[in-house]
Amino acid sequence: MSRTVRPWLQRSPLFRSAVLAGTIALAANPPAQAASDFTPLPGTWIVSAEQDGRPGRGMAIDVQDGVLVMQVYNYRANGTATFHLAVGNIDGNQVAAPLKSYRGGRYFGSGPLSGVEDGDAGEVRIEFTSATQAQLRFPGEPTVAIQRFRFDNTPASALPSAYWLMSMQDSSGKAVYSAIALSGVDTSTGPAMVMALPNGTQLPISCSYSATLQGFNCSNGSATPSVRLQFQTALQQLSGTAQLNGSSFQLVGQRMLSPDGYDSLVFSETTPVPASGTWIVTGEKNGQPGRGMAIDVQTGTLVMQVYNYQADGNASFHLGVGAFASGQASAPLKSYQGGRYFGSGALSGTEAATAGDVFLDFSSPTRGHIRFPGEGAVAIERFQFAPVAPDPASLLGNWTFHDTTNKETAHVALTQVDGTAATTAGGGVRCSFLNPATAQVRCVETFTISGRGSVYLKDYRFVLQTDTGSGKALQAGELARSDVLPDDSSTQKNSLLALRTMDRRGMKLGLGTSF
Repeated sequence: MSRTVRPWLQRSPLFRSAVLAGTIALAANPPAQAASDFTPLPGTWIVSAEQDGRPGRGMAIDVQDGVLVMQVYNYRANGTATFHLAVGNIDGNQVAAPLKSYRGGRYFGSGPLSGVEDGDAGEVRIEFTSATQAQLRFPGEPTVAIQRFRFDNTPASALPSAYWLMSMQDSSGKAVYSAIALSGVDTSTGPAMVMALPNGTQLPISCSYSATLQGFNCSNGSATPSVRLQFQTALQQLSGTAQLNGSSFQLVGQRMLSPDGYDSLVFSETTPVPASGTWIVTGEKNGQPGRGMAIDVQTGTLVMQVYNYQADGNASFHLGVGAFASGQASAPLKSYQGGRYFGSGALSGTEAATAGDVFLDFSSPTRGHIRFPGEGAVAIERFQFAPVAPDPASLLGNWTFHDTTNKETAHVALTQVDGTAATTAGGGVRCSFLNPATAQVRCVETFTISGRGSVYLKDYRFVLQTDTGSGKALQAGELARSDVLPDDSSTQKNSLLALRTMDRRGMKLGLGTSF
């Protein structure tokens, strides 16, 4: 039966840093919280019942290290556009936080301006029921359903064309197997995928969509080893269950890139796609209320909300929607008026004006440049309010390593910080930053042989992109020297893929358990 890769899918002010300084302090010493089976997907969220094809309100949600940051773009009673910011800890999938407002910050072309807090509109309460759905109550309003907004135009029944890194875990969350899977392969009988295990074994698998499960059933029939999969997908995430030769596992997956090299979230040599969530202008981090962006890219379309101000000091927002290709995008920045304010009931907005075009160019999933109307190009970055390099706490959590050099899946649970390293409970595996500027990480595990000295069991080098990474796994058994790193010139590039599946608070990353 012939298999061909299906043509890729059609591509179609912010907050003050001082507010988030408290968040960063929380992240450095995380309070006890109820663990969660999933992490809400960052990006654009909407009120489900308010999708009417006309301008409205919405939210940009970002969750890192158990902390939620949400910008709400909505309106005042007089019809003018505004934004509000909420920051709070997620506890048992719930969060409550005041909705703060601001005034006096930068407008397009204004030059440096610092804003001030301008009161709050009341408390927002959210209870997440999955990584893509929640119940929300704004001040003065009844509880409503909200959902992660998808604009990728991919039917639910279509198996996305993508490469995935899959982690198969036992009931304790320990990774037992890993695989690279190519999904979206066409066959004469319907959609399929090919799984490649670290030892090089390739497993062709046929799939079918189940409307009842809202996901896929996949099997390789009577072949050995036998494989049975049930999973759901949502943007870059995959989650479900797996059976290998009769043993059952939880299945967690992260999309790596599309078959033609577009849409890479890991590999530095391919076109970078910006990570969805909160972005800031690097040079404007001054501890004062400012502006920022919420960026979301799906299959060749970029959606960006800019939270900024008007010349009269009033907070406002602008929306840009444009084509994304080769790491670049441009879009007209439009403003709106007349939509819903808190407690208003149903109101539809209208387009008010266009401030000019914005231009973006990304060098990695977390770095880039932007040129706003009337301004020069400036550096931007994915806003990290969890620990970051060189802080070893940024490496804590459960990791799956797909090691094709040593033909194995490695599970590493980094639970503590020892000096400049994140380590396993007994200190056997130590991970630290070789180069904090490039987020290059090295994880090592050694043992001592009499007369030979220390020998490597693990020597992993990878570049970290938040919760994923790619790099090299060196051959186990090389002598360890304190003054020289083992030669890795012969080691295949991207022979190691890394996936964090649980953060240091015990929150499962991605969709969590689907079935």
